[in-house]
Amino acid sequence: MPRGRGRRSSNTNASPSSTTVTDDINDDASLDATTTSAADTKMSTSPTNAANAAAAAATPAATAPPTKPLPEQFAEFLTTLDNLLIKYPTAQQLKEKTGVRPALIALGVAALVLLFVLFGVGAAAVCNLTGFVYPLYASFKAVKSPEKGDDTQWLTYWMVYAFFSFLESFTDILLRWIPFYYVFKVAFLVWCYLPQTHGANVVYKKFIFPIFIKHEREIDEGIRRASAKFDEQVEGAPKKTL
Repeated sequence: MPRGRGRRSSNTNASPSSTTVTDDINDDASLDATTTSAADTKMSTSPTNAANAAAAAATPAATAPPTKPLPEQFAEFLTTLDNLLIKYPTAQQLKEKTGVRPALIALGVAALVLLFVLFGVGAAAVCNLTGFVYPLYASFKAVKSPEKGDDTQWLTYWMVYAFFSFLESFTDILLRWIPFYYVFKVAFLVWCYLPQTHGANVVYKKFIFPIFIKHEREIDEGIRRASAKFDEQVEGAPKKTL
């Protein structure tokens, strides 16, 4: 009886160890299977990656479009300027009389004005004529036409012109010492009234309109008081009898 009990005990003790060994073997087999599967996947995808890399290397890189030579760019600029100027009857008449493209006439006049402003005497007068003559005639045409859009455009320009002249009257002594000041002034005035830029609308909306809308009540009250005082002075003045 002791021997049988001892043999049974030994078999019982050996069973957990054998189970552990079996589990380790199964884990090793699973790990080997996973490693083999990953290796097979890598081997199967490596040709695809190589093919993609070869295709990318064979594809030519995107290049920027070639830049046109300066003569071609200048010719395109002249054509665009001709198309803008030919809409005006004056440009058409000048072309018929002189046989010169309107773009070349405009560039010649601009060059003369620029040289006169830079090196000539009376640059201030040239600036004032530049900002006054054409807008005056254009305003005359706008008043004659039944449309109201051009009236608003030129009224806005004259507001900007008056506002700029008012500011310039206080700073003219200092501004005239700035190099090329009159060149910038001519460019600014032309930018304000050109139909292609409408610079006066930009200045009006950014600067003039916010100032007046903020102080509109005070300005109206001041005008009302000044008008009432003027009426009192007129009514109180002695009247001369003939």
